[in-house]
Amino acid sequence: MDIENHLKALLLLLLRLVWIAVRVGIVLVTKAVYQASVTNRAQEKAHQGD
Repeated sequence: MDIENHLKALLLLLLRLVWIAVRVGIVLVTKAVYQASVTNRAQEKAHQGD
């Protein structure tokens, strides 16, 4: 019984860590994509000026 509770606690902890990692990953990817689109737009404007 004690081992079962211990395993459940570990599983919950693991799920929490995975959930946090996924959210952080989504935020980082979103920031990278946004930064890339801003950079592309800036480059396009610079080329239009030529």
